[in-house]
Amino acid sequence: MDKSWMHSDRRSKAYEFGVEAFLNFAVENLLTTTHIRCPCIKCVNLKLFGVGIIRDHIYFNGIDQSYKNWTFHGEPWEATTNASRNVEEDDGHGRHSFVSEEIDMDDNDFGDFGSDPYEFANVIGDGDQPVYPGCRKYTKLSALVKLYNLKAKHGMSDVCFTELLILQGDLLPEGNTIPTSMYEAKKTLCAFGLSYEKMHACPSDCILYRKEYEDSTNCPTCGISRWKEGKDSILKEGVPAKVVWYFPLIPRFKRMFQSHETAKSLTWHAARKSIDGQMSHPADSPSWKLLDDKWPEFGNEPRNLRLALSSDGFNPHSSLSSTYSCWSVILVTYNLPPWLCMKRKFMMLTLLISGPKQPGNDIDVYLEPLIDDLKSLWDGIRGVYDAHNGEYLEPLSGCTNTEEVLPYIEQHMIHIKTAYPKFRKRTKWLQDKHNSTFIQWLRFKVQSELEEDNHGVSENLRWLAAGPNMAVPLYRSYLIKGIKFNIKAQDDVRTTQNSGVYLLAHTMQVASAKDKNPILSNMGFYGVIQEIWNLDYQKFTIPVFRCDWIDSSGLVVDELGFTLVDLSKIGHRNDQFVLASQVKQIFFVDDPMQRGWSVVLSMPNREYNDVIGDEVLGDVIIESEPFTRGMPNVDTFDELVGELGGQNIRDGCEDIWIE
Repeated sequence: MDKSWMHSDRRSKAYEFGVEAFLNFAVENLLTTTHIRCPCIKCVNLKLFGVGIIRDHIYFNGIDQSYKNWTFHGEPWEATTNASRNVEEDDGHGRHSFVSEEIDMDDNDFGDFGSDPYEFANVIGDGDQPVYPGCRKYTKLSALVKLYNLKAKHGMSDVCFTELLILQGDLLPEGNTIPTSMYEAKKTLCAFGLSYEKMHACPSDCILYRKEYEDSTNCPTCGISRWKEGKDSILKEGVPAKVVWYFPLIPRFKRMFQSHETAKSLTWHAARKSIDGQMSHPADSPSWKLLDDKWPEFGNEPRNLRLALSSDGFNPHSSLSSTYSCWSVILVTYNLPPWLCMKRKFMMLTLLISGPKQPGNDIDVYLEPLIDDLKSLWDGIRGVYDAHNGEYLEPLSGCTNTEEVLPYIEQHMIHIKTAYPKFRKRTKWLQDKHNSTFIQWLRFKVQSELEEDNHGVSENLRWLAAGPNMAVPLYRSYLIKGIKFNIKAQDDVRTTQNSGVYLLAHTMQVASAKDKNPILSNMGFYGVIQEIWNLDYQKFTIPVFRCDWIDSSGLVVDELGFTLVDLSKIGHRNDQFVLASQVKQIFFVDDPMQRGWSVVLSMPNREYNDVIGDEVLGDVIIESEPFTRGMPNVDTFDELVGELGGQNIRDGCEDIWIE
């Protein structure tokens, strides 16, 4: 049966026909339409639903692409011939226990490897066998790791290590699996991702011979030859004068998320329980909080990595009189708890710069491949599997990446000014027109660009332009980055308050309703959450708040500097929505001196940790199930109706437009 549709775009006809064929296949084999396992990426065949709900789940969540053999839906089981999938255990201990001790790993580092749970076993299948027939103490892999540690500890050359392997093979019984050369040993160990890139460098620290300089033989800056000069002053072509070793970051970070326990530890900074006001972790530092404030989309995802870079020189020779200086560059992952982030296994060696002299201020030249990988991480890496949550990480936090949309906003404003030249100088009219027509214009604009070759439209922008699913779930509570937000109705039946929000927006300010030339400046808004929506863009979801915002007439600052609000004076009724990531939680306390007024208090964010079983959930946790499947009705008070309908938006604020 054709299963290629599982990897197709969820908006395509191929995906639609594939879903229907799958459901028909399941009904024919299971002879039921009400109790079928749901194969979406959230249910992963653990929950039973009817055909209609399963169809919705597969469209909204996507199908689990690792579910290749539909055994839960009537397909016969295909027995695998790969012996490495049946990993034998002995005496209650895993076959990898010895390897764990030798290379400072724990049992969880071998589990949940990629989307296929057997992937790791497949990769090291040749090494998972006894070192000789009948041996129960060592496997081929554990023996090789032990020998390789001896090589590194005592500085054996590759030739010496090869001869040692040959001798070991002769000493052991016939049929042993010890490699016979250094090449074979490296090939086995590279399955752990311990590979590196060897790059040539200018002896004067001018350039790395990569990218446009890859085929150069002389430095374009200083003119010095790429090759080493012998004692007879003759260049040894093919022998580099200086070398740098780069250990790629991205595969190792993927490996960290593929470990269940390590992936859980990477969100420790957001899920920790004790906040005592002391700096016990980098998450308590002003720098961490500044990063969250400057890039809220980045800060709202606790699995985004916070890294520290360190470099120092060392003398690789035993002679203390030698001035040879070799430099290493190490990365530390601050997401981890304090007792893990400085352990050897989590301190990543990324660069090793050969001597004999230190690079000094020119070390930035050698950091080039590292910076390239860090930029790729910032833009987002696909195919990262989070073993703790059992899902793939999205490269971007929904569509809050406004830099992608900003060029289209500018193009649309130019389009409006061109189409309506009489209103070019009327700022408020232009802004209202933009708000009411931008979404429809963006949809057609992106669609036309997709029809061109080399269009450059990202997948996130495609889903954004297509618009969210019209079935919007509502929630009474939402936990975002450890901060709990409630709707007002939820607060009314509780003793705690979590529905107050504050927004600082760069928006238009008008003197009166007749003011046609408003000014743009920063303005603070105080509001109360009435509804929490979770917009589903198929590839990502975005939580938004519908709030009652306090009118400017209900906002004063008293003689002591306290901000007072009258919660009964509601304004901005056509600008009710805001991204959850854009607001700050505040609290309203009744003013004992002025009846009907409340004092605005801003306090340190309280962190909540919902524990289900033994798992502490991370960034976004939903407290209650949605209680509606349709698009909620929203009253609009816009007098201006655009040609293509009205939208709800806060003027000048970078957020998501909702039809």
